[in-house]
Amino acid sequence: MRYHFRLSPPGDHVKLRILETDCDGPTLSATFSGRRKPLTTLALFVPLISLPFVTFKIAAAIRWEALRLWLRGARYVPRLDPEPHADNIDLASRERRAYISASVDR
Repeated sequence: MRYHFRLSPPGDHVKLRILETDCDGPTLSATFSGRRKPLTTLALFVPLISLPFVTFKIAAAIRWEALRLWLRGARYVPRLDPEPHADNIDLASRERRAYISASVDR
């Protein structure tokens, strides 16, 4: 699998796209778009009150699904190569809005 990230430069709006591809082509595309808001106490407090246990709900749901898989006999298999390869890293060009290869020093 290969992941292509496209991120807009910081400004009044932010856009993020993650495109997952394999040898057959795109398999998943996820996008996020948001606008800048001032960081105030009220701006942090409102989501905390309106969605108080969302983080706990998500963590519990992940563990529930893991338990169900474990009960069905699935086993954890660690990755053999935890380091990403330099040829799997792409950056979006601001000028052309196209993907270009990036060099990574190791």
